[in-house]
Amino acid sequence: MASDSEESDLSGDENFDDIGYFDLVNVNNDEQRRLERQFRAIVGDSSDSESDFEGFEPEDAYRAPTFDTWTKNENPRNLTDFSERTGPTRVLDGSNTALDFFKLFYTDELMKFIVEMTNLNARRKRESDPQNNKGAWSDVTLEELRAFYGLLFLMEVMSYDRDEMYWSNNAKHWLVGSKFGEIMTRDRFIQIRRYLHFSDDNEASNHRNDKIFKVRRILDSLRNSFQSEYAPHKDISVDEAMAPFKGRLGMKQYMKDKPVKFGIKMWVAADADTAYCHNFEIYVGKNTENINKNLGMVSQVVISLTKHLEMKGHIIYTDNFYTSPTLADFLKMENNPFL
Repeated sequence: MASDSEESDLSGDENFDDIGYFDLVNVNNDEQRRLERQFRAIVGDSSDSESDFEGFEPEDAYRAPTFDTWTKNENPRNLTDFSERTGPTRVLDGSNTALDFFKLFYTDELMKFIVEMTNLNARRKRESDPQNNKGAWSDVTLEELRAFYGLLFLMEVMSYDRDEMYWSNNAKHWLVGSKFGEIMTRDRFIQIRRYLHFSDDNEASNHRNDKIFKVRRILDSLRNSFQSEYAPHKDISVDEAMAPFKGRLGMKQYMKDKPVKFGIKMWVAADADTAYCHNFEIYVGKNTENINKNLGMVSQVVISLTKHLEMKGHIIYTDNFYTSPTLADFLKMENNPFL
């Protein structure tokens, strides 16, 4: 395990990368030396000077100013006042149902994609391993999938130890028994859940470096809907969040100082007035690709999450983990003050 003095590049809360060390494969000495030679050939070594890297960045790449002295009037810039329209982008008449709001984010296009991938996954598994995929199967429909999601929501409202209890004849709860059975049989629910899928496995070989390829389409669609359905207010807060999860997953994180200690870490840009999630990224581990050495990895998290808000006059708020003079200078240059 890593020592206590080691710090993660991405968090001040906990050294995330300690989690999962037991899964690492030890590289033998010859292989290690070969990898080190390749690394030095690509990025150089400690004897390289800054001039050795000239020409590797585009001419318009951001270069941080020097902050040797501080004055009140240094590097002044005129900022545009915030004048964007805020709130929902659709005009709703008050007659909309919960399903209408759900469809704003889980669009018909996205649901049809899940239907297609689920049916494809069922056919593939039943053809390749019929012995373990017995029983009659009919392709899931769009309406069936919506009903399936509805039952999942109800299961979160009332919690039982075993799934079959939701189809029980026990009348202690008004939703148990006939209500669940009227929507979908237990066997059909279990069957859909077994084959539920969000990607085409035939394309997996083309996305070996994407750890969340299997849900990438879902995440991208939701992110686009979050941004298109609601325009944020002037103040934007950037911070990290944890989605609770205790199962087996390579990118699961442990953060001892958070209310949710185990789960999937996300970077989130939210409307500070309403707490509406406007943009997010899933943290899948250290990634040094496309990192501007003048900004650093943590600063680029903030820049990436707020890129589409540039030149609109938003004010970006973060805690001290993200704060730096370089980041403040860059955001001010993009007409987004930083606090």
